[in-house]
Amino acid sequence: MKGLLKRIAPLLLSLLLGLSTGYARAEDLGECDLGLKAYYELMDLPEKSADYKAFVPPSWKLEDTALGDLNKDGLADVALLMSRSEGSGCFAEDVARAVVVAFRDRQGLYHKAAIGDAVPRLDCSMMSNVNVLIERGSLLVVNQWGERDYTEEKLRFRYEPKLKHFVMIGQDRSRVDRLTMNGREESLNLITGDRIFELIKDGDVVSSSKTRNRPKRPVLLEAAVVEEVFE
Repeated sequence: MKGLLKRIAPLLLSLLLGLSTGYARAEDLGECDLGLKAYYELMDLPEKSADYKAFVPPSWKLEDTALGDLNKDGLADVALLMSRSEGSGCFAEDVARAVVVAFRDRQGLYHKAAIGDAVPRLDCSMMSNVNVLIERGSLLVVNQWGERDYTEEKLRFRYEPKLKHFVMIGQDRSRVDRLTMNGREESLNLITGDRIFELIKDGDVVSSSKTRNRPKRPVLLEAAVVEEVFE
């Protein structure tokens, strides 16, 4: 639902502003909501470029890069993790974080393929971290956060040519108390619907259960929200 609302809000704002282009450009928004302004900056990204860094808006910072074949054409595509901040130094505040994927063609050009603006956690701190990886042809977004109560969540996406979208195929989440080493691990396979739950005590698995509930519709990268699929 969050992903849907985030996409409806810009369209409603565009109608209110009466823009003939159908959506606002980032520079048209002035001092409005910074998160919404960041969203429009992503919408202004070029469709293709010889340099994948062109997909990072001037006001954004590139945090992580992963290279690998994501659409099975034998060429190295790219996944970019980037953030948008306001302020500087100790007063800097992240207002947006996104993953942008681009496919490379045989002429060396990168073509924008997908934007996920809710799969990486926003509230990163000294005790938090976000990374992007490409493993076995899949895109992996890894979120880690917490101090004593530590959580790691991995979201795995695969490109589906028929849908022309990245579809979530798996989600793993582990939560542990770093002092007692008690916690739990959950693994969800969105292809089969298998969900495995493990209870951990003193660092060891003491119980395990498995259920099956295949999702009714695919979860796309553009609509996926970290921490929500399990709920």
